Amino acid sequence: YRSRLASIIGRREVLMGKASFGIFGEGIELPQIVLSKFFRKGDFKTGYYRDQTIALATKGASLREFFAQLYANANLKYDPHSCGRQMSSFLSTRLLDSDGAFKSQIETQNIISEIASTSGQMPRMLGLAYASKLYRKTKGLQEHSKKFSRSGNEVVFGTIGDASTSEGLFFESMNDAEVRTFEASLIDVFPGVSFHYTIQDVRNMLATYDSIDRHQLLRNLKCFLEAVIPVCEEVGVRMAVHPDDPPRPLLGLPRIVSCEEDIRAILTMVDSPANGLCFCTGSFSARPDNDLNGMILRWGHRIHALHLRSTQCNADGSFYEANHLEGSVDMYAVVSNLLNEMNRRKQAGRTDWQLAFRPDHGHTMLDDLQKPPVPNPGYTCIGRMRGLAEIRGLQLGILRSKFTKTSPY
Repeated sequence: YRSRLASIIGRREVLMGKASFGIFGEGIELPQIVLSKFFRKGDFKTGYYRDQTIALATKGASLREFFAQLYANANLKYDPHSCGRQMSSFLSTRLLDSDGAFKSQIETQNIISEIASTSGQMPRMLGLAYASKLYRKTKGLQEHSKKFSRSGNEVVFGTIGDASTSEGLFFESMNDAEVRTFEASLIDVFPGVSFHYTIQDVRNMLATYDSIDRHQLLRNLKCFLEAVIPVCEEVGVRMAVHPDDPPRPLLGLPRIVSCEEDIRAILTMVDSPANGLCFCTGSFSARPDNDLNGMILRWGHRIHALHLRSTQCNADGSFYEANHLEGSVDMYAVVSNLLNEMNRRKQAGRTDWQLAFRPDHGHTMLDDLQKPPVPNPGYTCIGRMRGLAEIRGLQLGILRSKFTKTSPY
């Protein structure tokens, strides 16, 4: 809150001409607060000039110093970061004491002065990390590192500007293995599994759709369903198509399971109970014009599986994953309508009256924070169990209030 307020006041001061120039860190406070929780004594942080929240959270700077720098106050007492010589938010912790001797860097959270040059942010981060590597591996240095390094075991945190990833030095700062790791973190994110795809593998897969538009993909799906669904009917298998995630065009790929119109087209092209739907509230809710509860009321009899999670849609069309009982999804209404559908099925004598659901994704929390990371974010055990418990509690509360004092299910 103090950081956001400082940004608002600082911007006002610049626009009113009381300060000549200012760039502030509003809108990115939360990740910086999270970073500050992992920032230990002896660690280093270097980066962009919008990081006042980290400095304030770790007491590497005060609001008084922040505004002194904004007004270019040349008094060391008021601006110990640069004595008014740098732009606003170029904050740092002092490495020297008043006598000019090095202070112990293992006793402080070290913030290296920000730089505006996007091409220099990654190389400087690399230089600090390499220094730790030298302290760790060079015996001669270890004897003189008592003030400077925890035997090379400190962490270097870095923030970069948007343009940094477009600079050649961004990739020059990483070796080939690290570049491959960086690429994989962006493209090899399939749910629950890693295929170890490269960028070229993804390009090759996308190329197979060069001659396939939405209409052709629907025709292909119809051919598949016409061949498979009769067999499913014979052996008692129910197929469930999962919606597009996200429910919008992506990388030029055609999308055919994004809205109710798509559902109607797919479920009626081969009109059979074996041709059904996996109703994923997370995927469908990322599109604000999807009426989730209306879709359940109209197509609930063809739902065969449930993924119950929520997203929060933003005004600019973006979205993020919200807590299970929060966000854009009215989870109470969704679960209530699904329980009504189950009750209708049971009263009609359907053997498939029970609908299996999963909480889908969850936070990384508690003991899972100490475990090796799972292949894909969102699939840690404790966070998903939290979501499961919340939805099960909601389910039981609705059952007790709407049906009987004891759950009929």
